[in-house]
Amino acid sequence: MIFPAIRIPFRKKHDSATSATDSAPVESPPKYALEDGRCYLAHDVKGAFEAFSELVRRGHDGFLITSIFPEDVRKDYGLLTTPIRWLAESTIENVIAPGDLLEISLTVKDFLAKTPKPVVMLQGIDYLARYNGFTPVLRLIQGLSEANATKRGVLLLPVTPKSLEDKDAALLASETTPMPTPTKS
Repeated sequence: MIFPAIRIPFRKKHDSATSATDSAPVESPPKYALEDGRCYLAHDVKGAFEAFSELVRRGHDGFLITSIFPEDVRKDYGLLTTPIRWLAESTIENVIAPGDLLEISLTVKDFLAKTPKPVVMLQGIDYLARYNGFTPVLRLIQGLSEANATKRGVLLLPVTPKSLEDKDAALLASETTPMPTPTKS
């Protein structure tokens, strides 16, 4: 098993991510002022990973879907036990194929439903849009945003600037809240 700390129960045709936090006592004020129930669009991918990691350390239950190899993310951001799914065509464990938007939707919504204080990050929107076209990806984000708002979680969507066409970027911005800039400590 690649990620021994992650339990993955199976339910119907999709797998569910079970939360495990990487929390530790944190006494300083948060660097990122993120509100529950919001879907944030971040144009700073590194900042989004930092905000996600900060929320997990502060007690949120995290779940990450990323196009970056999971072991690199774990090493770079200290996410030792947080469930991570890799967007890839690989056949290894804990992978979601980029063409399987239904699997992404069901897995994230299941996590949101089962977790008391969720934070979800979906990194790779540009990759998904190139693979599936932008309209199906926008529908996915709309559905996840609605489920997240209902559960009062935090949904982070980092997108590399200029990776989407202008009209697609404008549609995505209209469905999300801009991620606030970090506060200086």
